[in-house]
Amino acid sequence: GNYGYTVSTDGGTPAEKTGTITVNTPSISVTTTAMDLSTTGWAASSSTSRAVSGSNLVSNISVSVDVPFQVSNDNSTWGTTTSFTKSGYSASGTLYVRYNPSSGDGTDSGTITISATGASSRNIDVTGTAAAKITLSSGSATQSVKQNVAITNIVYTVEGGVTGASCTGLPTGVTFDDETYTISGTPTTST
Repeated sequence: GNYGYTVSTDGGTPAEKTGTITVNTPSISVTTTAMDLSTTGWAASSSTSRAVSGSNLVSNISVSVDVPFQVSNDNSTWGTTTSFTKSGYSASGTLYVRYNPSSGDGTDSGTITISATGASSRNIDVTGTAAAKITLSSGSATQSVKQNVAITNIVYTVEGGVTGASCTGLPTGVTFDDETYTISGTPTTST
């Protein structure tokens, strides 16, 4: 704000001088539109970015977010916090954000908080979705065996926002274990 002041003499011939002191409030500028990030399985999503700047700063700009979201100021070093160092009384840079889930139902939400001493904090809502992913981890997905001869176990890894898995179309005698995601057994029929 602006503060007008007056200096006046006491006694003798009156004299007066006026002036203005302007106090600039620190501010942070960033687009706060919500971010929606997605990935497949338990892998980091591609990053998305926003320009961040600050003026009249008396501290660096700090950024924080909760797991499983991550932030970076260089799109290389990731964590739940990052910062933008002020030069003089300003700072600017690019904020990178990604979703990096490792468990749960594959649906998360959070808030990125961007702050600096004396400035109004800015918040960006983020959501993340991890689509299901099935990966063959051992055995061969396609096998040709004789009737009454055991198949080689077929084991899958299931990850992402899933609560289980099922399997259909197996020959009689061959089963699917929905806890270990393993197909095993001995086919007793050939049709």
